[in-house]
Amino acid sequence: MDLLKRWSVGGVALIALSMGMPIAAHADTFLINQDNLGIGCAGPAGCGTITVTSVGTTYTFTVDLTAASGLTLHSVNGTPDAVAFNLAGVSSTGFTGPISEVTSGPMEDGFGSFLFGVKCSTRISGNICVPNGVSPSNEFTFTVQAPAGETLTANSNGNFVGLDVAMTGATGFAASNTHAVPGPVVGAGLPGIVVACGGLLALARRRRQRLALGNALSRDWFFAGLARRWRQLIA
Repeated sequence: MDLLKRWSVGGVALIALSMGMPIAAHADTFLINQDNLGIGCAGPAGCGTITVTSVGTTYTFTVDLTAASGLTLHSVNGTPDAVAFNLAGVSSTGFTGPISEVTSGPMEDGFGSFLFGVKCSTRISGNICVPNGVSPSNEFTFTVQAPAGETLTANSNGNFVGLDVAMTGATGFAASNTHAVPGPVVGAGLPGIVVACGGLLALARRRRQRLALGNALSRDWFFAGLARRWRQLIA
């Protein structure tokens, strides 16, 4: 197998391996900065965060309530939903994590209605979700499917995410109307591999051309030497 073919096979192998890599990712973290229970989520530290990471058409939500807030994630059979969010085009299938369904148009009292929401699949006494969403060891993480390249938008009340929450002796709602740490998650993935393979193939092609030229020159010198030798013999 010549050099160009070896580089080609290697490039194809690298591309095949890269198919399992994330092509690109984006993460937004929303500060839980509102509540209707009077516990002060509006303070600088908030009551926790909700991080949304997208890779292609998969969106991963992580609810991370602070222990200091005293809040836990709450879910009932009807309305409202445990977690409601404004992300367009979410599929009702293909979800993963401790959720039982994806619903459309949930209302979180006082914080408006959202495009979609989810309910907890497992609950304990008091309709507390399992896990309960409290850091550091009980964050509530699930995934949903939606068109690639989207981000959460604000609803008519200006909120990106709403939560059904509980505390000792009461239930209520919390929400986020602000980004805490927005930004891309950089990954080379398939595009980087393709570019790298293209460069390797170009280098291989140039090397092959140089080798072909060198072989041609060697043949010319060989036959020129024979001609000189023949002239000397017959002179």
